[in-house]
Amino acid sequence: MRKIGRIAVAALAAAGALAVAGPAAAEPSQCGTRTSDSGGGGDWDAGVHPNGRYLSYIYGTWYNCGGSGTDRVRVRIDYAPDGPCLSVPARSALSWSTTLQYPGLEMRPRYAGWYRC
Repeated sequence: MRKIGRIAVAALAAAGALAVAGPAAAEPSQCGTRTSDSGGGGDWDAGVHPNGRYLSYIYGTWYNCGGSGTDRVRVRIDYAPDGPCLSVPARSALSWSTTLQYPGLEMRPRYAGWYRC
């Protein structure tokens, strides 16, 4: 009886050891090997909509990889309202996109980089 009791206690102890997990692994940084702040992106022109407006798909990603604080940045767009002001935590990246319509072909919305806000 004692032997069976010891085996049961050992089995329960082993099960308990398996059930207790260590600290969760941290998510890898979106910065990878980047060590500075930078933004990239562009626009994809979709042509003229039947309503006569030019369509442009604007997109970009901001990498906050050079410091320890939060960056406040926005996408700059030519000939259209700029993108929203975004908060990007340190050691991470944030992407933004939208489709804009603008009358005419000469002055159409285009990606023009990022700036701090």
